[in-house]
This record gives sequence, C-alpha cells and structure tokens, in this order.
Amino acid sequence: MKSKLLILLLLIIPLLSFSQNYYEKTYDFGPFDHPTAVVTDEAGNVFVCGWFEDENLENQHAFAFKVDASGEEVWRNVLTNASRFYNLCVMASGEIALAGGMEQHCFLQVVDAETGIENWSFTDEATDGFWFGTVNEMPAGALSKLVAAKTFDGPHIPIIYDLSSSLGTVKAITPWPYELDDAIGQSFLQSYDYMWFGVKNVAFAYDNYNNFRSIWSFEASYNAGMDRYTPDSWFLVRTFSGGYDVHSIGLLSTDFINGGVVGNMIELDYPGVSILGSGNLGFEKIMITGSVEGDLALWLVGTDLALQHEITYPNENERTGVDVVGLVSNDLVMMGYESRRDGSSSDVFLMKRDANGGVVSTPEFTTDKSVQIYPNPANDRVYIKSANDLNVEVDFINSVGQLVMKTTLSNQYVSVEALPKGYYLAVIKVDGEKVKQEKLIIQ
Repeated sequence: MKSKLLILLLLIIPLLSFSQNYYEKTYDFGPFDHPTAVVTDEAGNVFVCGWFEDENLENQHAFAFKVDASGEEVWRNVLTNASRFYNLCVMASGEIALAGGMEQHCFLQVVDAETGIENWSFTDEATDGFWFGTVNEMPAGALSKLVAAKTFDGPHIPIIYDLSSSLGTVKAITPWPYELDDAIGQSFLQSYDYMWFGVKNVAFAYDNYNNFRSIWSFEASYNAGMDRYTPDSWFLVRTFSGGYDVHSIGLLSTDFINGGVVGNMIELDYPGVSILGSGNLGFEKIMITGSVEGDLALWLVGTDLALQHEITYPNENERTGVDVVGLVSNDLVMMGYESRRDGSSSDVFLMKRDANGGVVSTPEFTTDKSVQIYPNPANDRVYIKSANDLNVEVDFINSVGQLVMKTTLSNQYVSVEALPKGYYLAVIKVDGEKVKQEKLIIQ
C-alpha cells in the first residue's frame, strides 16, 4: 500500500513550491508535545489545544495556540499549573472555549480569539481526577451555554455540565444514567438544542432541556470521531484492531431526518496502522487521519461511505495525524505530533492541503463567473447579481451546518424573512459548479 501511495506523493512534491496557500509547519512547546484537537473559524484561522511534558514525561502543562491562513502563529496560551487541554470549540461570539483538567479538577477556559487572553474560566470544586473531555456550545443569544462532558479514563458515570457562555456560571449538572468504561472524547452539535457525545463503542444524545434523548451502541476498538457530513446525516469512524495492526475502518451513518442506519467497512491489509481522528469537508467527504508505519496518513471517503483516496506523507521524523479539519476554502488541515525517530522529543505539526490531500488538485473558486450577493447584513431579502444572466443556485446553511434553504434564480432577490436572525453560509453554484461561498448575516 505504501509504495502505491508514494507514487502519488512523488507527483505532488514537485508542485509544492508553486503553491502559496498551503503549508507544513511544526510548533514546539516542551520536550514532548501532545496535541489533542483542532478547530477552524470562518476566516480560515486554525486553533489547536493539547498539553506538553518534560523529558521525564512529567510536569504536564496545557497549551493552546492560533495560526492564520498561512500557518503563521498568532498567539499561544500556556497554563503554568499542572494541566491538560483535551478539546476546544469556536463559540458563536467568536471566542474559543477550551476543556480539560487542572490539578485534579475539571477545568474550562474561554479566551479571546484575537489575543488568546482569558475572558473567564471555571474550575470544578471536586478534586477527583476527572476532566472535561469535550466542550461545545448551544447558541441561543444571551442564553447560550457551553456543554462539557466530565469524564475519566476507566469505569465511571459521566456528568454533563451546562455553563453560561458569557459568565461561566453553572446552569445545570446532569449525570448520565449508565456507566462507561472509557473517557468521552468526541461531541458535535446536531442542532441548536441537540448534541451527541461519543466514546469507544457508545454514542448518546443530550438536549437543551437536560435530557438524554437516545443511545447508540456499536462494536469498535476505538472511536476516531463523529460529525455531520450532509445536511441530514452524521457519521462515526470506528476502528477494529488486531494487536499492533488496524485491520479495518468501520463507518456508520444515520439520517436524523428520515431515520435509518447505513455502514461500510474499509479493509486495511497492511501493517503498522494507527487511526486517531476524523472530520468533514463541507458536505462533500469524510476525512480520516493517522499514520502508516510512522508516516502521516490521510483517507478520504465520499458521502456514499466509499473510499476515494488514501495518501501517506513521508517525513524525516515520524508523524501521526491526531485530528483533521475542513476549511471554508475547501482545503483541509491535518494536525498531529512529529516524533524524533530516536524517541527523544515530539512537536506539534500542521499540514494544510487541498480537498484531495495535495496542493494543486482542487482549484480555487472561479472568478470569471462573477456572482454577488447583497446586502450583507440583510433584513428581509437578499439580491443575487450575476454576469450574463447565469443559472445561479444558492444554498443557505446555518451556523450548525444545516441546509435551511435552497434557491435557483438570476438577477433577482430572495426573501429571507423566514430565516432566524444569525450567521449563515451562502454557497453559490453556477451550472452546478461551486464558485463562491460567503458568510451572510441576517439581522
């Protein structure tokens, strides 16, 4: 398999110097760096969290940092107390929420996205060795709340904390009624009042009324992520391991509009595989990352759950992909750790590539088919202006990824009175080809 992937890589390498939009960078915090999660905002900035420790694998400290669309570091935030960050999210306000643990307490910190400076933090009173394994936000204006899962690596009853997004005060504490064997590591927002949490072989839903709505159990050795991948569906990436080798990737998808579950298995008949993270790229594909025999690996899966591409990226040092995120620009960023081959240290790396994992295979949005959408912000209507009366189709997607309206028109206006106030993504297509996507505010 690696020889097959290396051929593709050799075709890509000569083209790297021709791209100014892609990057491959490392970031150093301590002797051993352990990145855990990555997110992006609508401007293409990337935020990463994790923790580092000294050469004796002791004295852990949490870190978070931001890079711009070129991979240049903007700020870094390092906690001086014994601590770890496990997850993060971008809030509706633009702030960044970071979830983890500090000195045997669950810890949550909200920082300014522009500076990395803390706006507020919350520390759980209990010193029980638990931590916040995930955090996400249920946006509702002044009533918005952060929802964090208190969890532990071993048999435990997880507890869901609701905290005010603006003040950090506790609004509700709700224990899950069952015991888990592993720590919660994934969550995603399905709608404004409904989110999912995931662990190795269980997923469960929690709503804005502090109720657990459903449970989904399945077979797996590891859960490498869960997220929305179409307006109506979400996916789980499972792995099945036989000792050192991962033999297959299992994908499960459920349609939360019409119901029903579909699945597919991707067989990996080669040794030395590690699969750790996944994400989605628009509503076009599922991205899975990890490593193959010490080389960074990427698997791209279509919305039909069929494998499209698999690529490895050889490097002087060993690299393992921990997480991957899709950008509004239709590019992707893989995040993970780079280890010296002698095991003496590790750093964080970020690699930005196009939608096919390369640097030239996905073109930028075309500019010759000029389309404008205005006014922005809008109140009751928006106008779509195109050159030469082009056949224009516009998809309106809300802040949690739901397709809320679709329209086809040319040089006309469309009423948006029925859409709630907030932030939207207008995806514009001409003759079925995506040419532009623009952030739209309806007020």
